[in-house]
Amino acid sequence: MRPGVTPAAWLARHVGDSLAPFAVSDETRGQETWCARSRRRDVLPDGASVMRDAYFYVPDPPPSLELPTEGSAASLVASACVLGALWLETPQPDTALGRTLAARTSAALVQEYGVITAGPDSFMGRPVTDSQKQRLRRLPSYETVRLGIGFFGSAYWRAPGRWQRESLTVVGAYDAARDVKRRRVLVYAYFPHSDFDTFRRIREVLANTQPAPDPALDAAARDGPLAVQAIRTLPSSCPGFQRVIDTVEPMLTRTSAPVIRARLLLLLGDAYSDLVGLAAGMGEGYVDAASYASRAAVARKRAAALYREALELDRGAPRARDRWRQAWRLLAGLPPSTTHFFCVND
Repeated sequence: MRPGVTPAAWLARHVGDSLAPFAVSDETRGQETWCARSRRRDVLPDGASVMRDAYFYVPDPPPSLELPTEGSAASLVASACVLGALWLETPQPDTALGRTLAARTSAALVQEYGVITAGPDSFMGRPVTDSQKQRLRRLPSYETVRLGIGFFGSAYWRAPGRWQRESLTVVGAYDAARDVKRRRVLVYAYFPHSDFDTFRRIREVLANTQPAPDPALDAAARDGPLAVQAIRTLPSSCPGFQRVIDTVEPMLTRTSAPVIRARLLLLLGDAYSDLVGLAAGMGEGYVDAASYASRAAVARKRAAALYREALELDRGAPRARDRWRQAWRLLAGLPPSTTHFFCVND
């Protein structure tokens, strides 16, 4: 695990690995921010199989927030995405053997990374008294909670370990899942820019539910009250992408103030990006992805162009870096990592 490794560099060193760009599926739901995955399957001398997945992510935005040119889209994923996480697992339905292998793996990781250390989200990031710890010890998931390990299904993990080396986090465990067929010994490692840190992702989602402060928009509000009202109310009203398009498109022709125009462009970019996401299957079964397919290509190009113009006008807009990442994904031919105006049972 080294920072900055691209898929092209990875494949050059790992001949025989496959590489696939991100696609929406039941398997990838909940981890929509990676851009490519390199996969390898091996059989060990004892006949056990081993799976290794390397996950690559959109690179950090440059200070200028300048986006790649459209002509570079074909090679963006292979040449610019960066390694963020590595996952290894081997199936082991026998609980005793699984725990033994997990313990041996942990011992090997101690030799490489030092002592097991709890993360910042130990006990969910809350102070815990000794008496509370004694009661918590009765829980099967005590060790994962104590170490601050949060991952889907980690309540069933046994003999866990967690190591930290600078920005790299390494985790190992035996997954004693209820379904015997899913039991496995696993190890994964990740950098902060990956989506493997579940607690950090939860904090980001919660933070994004609140409107970001926008003093520049406040200062410009007197020049465009209707446009400012749309900018402030549409994101929280869950209107659906088409209503946003129908509302904002006419405003663009009447708005020249850079701050207000930039935010209208971002709203409109989000709406067209939603269309691309729904065509890719991000409606989670609530909408028919095929019904959006005929509009997706034009919407992708339109969203990228809107994001580009907005970031050129004002790179200080709230969550501008997040919009840069969305635009980058669209330029690379990937689905967006989220939708903005799609709601269910609202």
